[in-house]
Amino acid sequence: PAGPHLLEVVLTDTKDAEPRTDQRLILLSITPTPGLVVVARPASWESKFFFGALRDVAQLPVRGYLSAEPGHWRRMGDMKPVPQSEVDQAAARADVLVTFGEAVDLLRTTRARGRWEWTATSRSGSPVPGDWYLSPGGASPVAGAFLGLPLDSFPPASTLTTITPSGRDWIGLNAQLNRRGAERPAIVGRDSAGRRDVQVAVGGLWRWAFRGGTSEQAYRALVGAATSWLLGSSDSATGRARPIDPVVQQGRAIVFERTRPDSAPLAIDLRGAAGTLRDTLRFDGAGRAELYLPPGRYDYRLERSGSGVVAVETYSDELLPRPVALTAHAPVVVASSARSPLREKWWLFALAVIALSGEWFARRRMGLR
Repeated sequence: PAGPHLLEVVLTDTKDAEPRTDQRLILLSITPTPGLVVVARPASWESKFFFGALRDVAQLPVRGYLSAEPGHWRRMGDMKPVPQSEVDQAAARADVLVTFGEAVDLLRTTRARGRWEWTATSRSGSPVPGDWYLSPGGASPVAGAFLGLPLDSFPPASTLTTITPSGRDWIGLNAQLNRRGAERPAIVGRDSAGRRDVQVAVGGLWRWAFRGGTSEQAYRALVGAATSWLLGSSDSATGRARPIDPVVQQGRAIVFERTRPDSAPLAIDLRGAAGTLRDTLRFDGAGRAELYLPPGRYDYRLERSGSGVVAVETYSDELLPRPVALTAHAPVVVASSARSPLREKWWLFALAVIALSGEWFARRRMGLR
C-alpha cells in the first residue's frame, strides 16, 4: 500500500556480545503519484522524441498518453488503448505534467508541482513559421546544457509563438528569425507560489534529437536539466520542511531542511512508542535544523502542513562488536641514555657571550659601530 514503510534487517545467528549492532532500519516511501506524465493531443514528432528522451534521463516513473483521434487515447510505448478517465487521473496526480498541443486544458486541474507546456504545438498559440535559430539566453537552470556547444549550427526551429516573460522569469533560449532581427524568448521558466512552470515557444526541437551527435546530446541535456529544476520545487506532501535522511544512527541528529524561503521556527509533533513529543525546529543560515531523539520510530507532523516518518536506529558505528579486554603485562624499565643535549652545557653559553663581547670591543677600537 501507499505510504512510508520501515523495514528491519536483522541478523539472527550472531555470537558477538553487542546485540545493538544486529539490526538496521530502511525507510521506503511508496507514493500513489505516477511521477512524470506526458500528454499529447494530437500526437506529433515533438511529443514522440521528447517522451523517448525523458524516459532515458529521468529516474522517476514516466507515463505518456497520446490522442490519435478525437476522444481516443493510447499509451505511449505500447500503444494500448486507455480510457479518458485514466488520462485525467494521471494528469491530476502527476509530479510533473508535460502537455503538447491542445492538452493544455489539463493544466487547470492538475496538482503537479511542475508544469511543462509546449505552447508552440498548440493552435491557439498562433505559431509563426520560419527558420528560427536558437542561442543561449543567459543564466538559467538549463544554461549548463549548452556550455561549449555551437547552437547556431544545430537545426533551426520551425515555428515560434509569442510569450512575454516577467522580470522574475528566466530565459533558457532565445530565437532569431533567419539570424537577423531582434531575439525573442524561446524557453521561459518561472517559480511562483511553490510551483514551477516551463514554457517552450518553439516547435521543431525534435530535429536536434533526430540529427544525432552533439545536437542530440544537447537535447537530452535540456530535457534533463529542465526536469530536475521542475522537480526541485516544494512538495506539498513534505510541507515546509523535510528530513534529509529519515533514518539515522543512534546518537546522531535528524536534520530537517526547509523547502520554502522561510527561517521562522517551526513546531513539530512526534508520536513514538513512549508517547507524543512536541518540539520546535529552529533553522540556521543554511536552512537546516537538528533534532536529537532516542532510538525508535516516530510519526511526525509539522505545523500547519507536512507529515512523515523518521527513525533512529539502535545501531551506531561507534558500538564495538565485543567488549574491550585489557591484558596485564609486567612493566618494562628502559634505562636512560647517558648523553645530554648541548643546551644543558652552561659553559657553551659563557663562551658565546665572551666571543660576542670580544668582537664588540675590537670593532670599537677600530672606530666601527
